[in-house]
Amino acid sequence: MLLIALVLAAGLLGPLLSISKRFGIPVAIGEILVGVVIGASGFHWVDAHDATIKLLSQIGFALVMMWSASHINVREVFASKVLGMALRNVGISLVPAVLAAYLIGSFTGFALAPMFAVIMVSSSAALLLPAFAGTAQSEKFAVFTTQVAIADLLSIVALPLSIKGANFVSVLIGAVVVSAIAYVIYRLLKLLSADGKWDEAREVSKRRGFGLELRLSLIILLSLAGLAQWFGVTIMIAGFAFGLAIAANGLHHRLDRQIFAVTEGFFAPLFFVVLGAQIDIRALVSDPNLLLLAAALFAGALVTHLSGVLFKLPAKFALASAAQLGVPTAAIAIGQQTGVLSAGQAAAIMLAALLTIGVTLVTRRQVD
Repeated sequence: MLLIALVLAAGLLGPLLSISKRFGIPVAIGEILVGVVIGASGFHWVDAHDATIKLLSQIGFALVMMWSASHINVREVFASKVLGMALRNVGISLVPAVLAAYLIGSFTGFALAPMFAVIMVSSSAALLLPAFAGTAQSEKFAVFTTQVAIADLLSIVALPLSIKGANFVSVLIGAVVVSAIAYVIYRLLKLLSADGKWDEAREVSKRRGFGLELRLSLIILLSLAGLAQWFGVTIMIAGFAFGLAIAANGLHHRLDRQIFAVTEGFFAPLFFVVLGAQIDIRALVSDPNLLLLAAALFAGALVTHLSGVLFKLPAKFALASAAQLGVPTAAIAIGQQTGVLSAGQAAAIMLAALLTIGVTLVTRRQVD
């Protein structure tokens, strides 16, 4: 219990580090940095391999993915008039990403090219869309936001398949099964909403204080996560697929507040702090190859997303779209769990992600 209390107390520094409007950083990044300080790279106060901590962290991972996906308006993305342009930009970005990934693998000796390519193509919709909210609407801005959402969606789907050593067939079958069940849940929710039964259940739950919608959501999420693990698939697919099913039906404001409270109040900070506790900064700074990896992933991400400039996407938007958080975080979590990534490699990936976010913070001010 004391260990969990320590992790949560350390996680409070995440919001504190994000308060400054000028120098603030995303809450999740602050929590990861705090984890680095109290974990393997610093004081060794947190054992990330403790069974209880590990279980709670995995639940946090699933909830974070569900929370992020539940705020992506899939129908709006695919109904957008600029969908074709956004898909073209994402497709073109695959070329420099794949090329850079294999060059990085050749120069560093790390045989993780598919994972590197997925990370460099990715964007962080959860970070960028709120950050650019209120920006003057234009066709180019619409291309930017749609491109970010699509890159995020496709990267999250592709990441588990890019992990070296994974049973490709099993992972693919598991991803399809979990996604199919999430689609059935979406259709069922839509059917119940159409005849008013779901609204009636919500009203009874609200009046009687049952918390019914949150309870059912957690039961479904954990069931999907367990099914995903049975197939050898990362639980991020379960969380993300279920989040999209919720979003496609419209995220009810009451459920939104409940999920936010459970996730941000307990599970998310625990996940991010524990994730940081596993990262080994000493290994990173003592190995030139790892420093090269961090620099190359950062540069590769910028070049990959700058390809949009070829089709008249403003450079400020192209550079901003390189911001990464969810996919690198997921890659580290999966890589650490499966033994594919060393603690030093995880640190290199996280450093590169932090640098891309730094570029985004600069470009965001230019947009204003």
